[in-house]
Amino acid sequence: MDRLQSLVMALAVLLALAQTSLADVGPKPTADFQVTFNAVSVPDEYFSAVMLACGNFGGNRLSAVVDSTPQLNLTIPDPEKNCSWVPVWQAWTDSNPKGNCHNGVCSFWYHPPGDFKLAVYLPSQNKVFISNESTLSAFNGRLAADLASDGSITIVETPSALESHSVILFLIALPITLVLEVLAGLVFLMLAKLSKKILLYVFIANLISLPMVWFMFPLLGNIPLLGNVLLVIAASEAFAVVFEAVVIYMPNRKLITPLKAFLLSVIINAVSFFIGGAVFLLIYGFLSLAGLA
Repeated sequence: MDRLQSLVMALAVLLALAQTSLADVGPKPTADFQVTFNAVSVPDEYFSAVMLACGNFGGNRLSAVVDSTPQLNLTIPDPEKNCSWVPVWQAWTDSNPKGNCHNGVCSFWYHPPGDFKLAVYLPSQNKVFISNESTLSAFNGRLAADLASDGSITIVETPSALESHSVILFLIALPITLVLEVLAGLVFLMLAKLSKKILLYVFIANLISLPMVWFMFPLLGNIPLLGNVLLVIAASEAFAVVFEAVVIYMPNRKLITPLKAFLLSVIINAVSFFIGGAVFLLIYGFLSLAGLA
C-alpha cells in the first residue's frame, strides 16, 4: 500500500507538470484554408499566411514565418474594438522557409482564434491580401479563402468532422496512447498487487474511447455555447477518464474497487497526456518534415 501511495503522490506531481505541457494526445482545434486566387489555383507552389487576432498575441512561435516573410509582420489598428490585429502565436503553423502554405493549403493548429482575419502574401504578386473579420465556429475548421486582385480575401467555412488530416493525426495518436496506457496500467497493477487480467480492459477501454474523443467531441464545436475550445478539450478528457474507469471496473468488480479503477484511469490518462503529448509532437514533426502529414 505504501507503493500505491507513492504512485498517487507521483501522479499529483505529474498532473502539475502536465499543466505546462505543450500538447496532449487528445484532439486540438485546427483551421485549414484552401486558398485560390481569383477563383483559380494560386500561382505559387509555396507562399505564406498568418491568422490575425485583435489583441496582444505576439510570440516566438510565429517568428519563422514573420522572419522569412516580413510583409506579414502586421499591426492593423481597429478603433472600434480598441485593439490591433496582429499575428496570433497560438495558431501554430509550419515553418518552412519557402512558406508555411503549400499547393494552395495553409494549415493552423493548437489554438487558432475564433474571431480572426487571414493575411496571405503571394510572392508572385508581391502583395499581401487581408480578409475581413471572420469567425471560426467549428473545432476542426475547413475553410475556402479566395484572394481577389484588390487585396481582399473572401472566407467561406465548410466544417467537417472527418477530414483526412484528422484521420492521420488519429492514426499517429492511437498506437502511442495504447502502448503508454497499457504500460502505465501494468505498473499500477503490479504496485497495487492487482490481477493483470484487468490490463485487457485497459486496452479495450482505450480502443473504444479514443475514436470517440477524436471524432465525436469536436462536433461540440459546432453547437452554440458549447463551442468553446477549452470546454471541448476539458469535456473530452473528463469523458475519457470516467468512461475508461467504468469499462475497467464493471467486468472486474471482484478484482478491483471502484476507487482503484478510477485512480487507474486517472493515472493512465495522465501518462498519455504528459508523455504521449511529447512523443506525438516528435513523430508528427518528423512526418511533417518528410511531407507525410
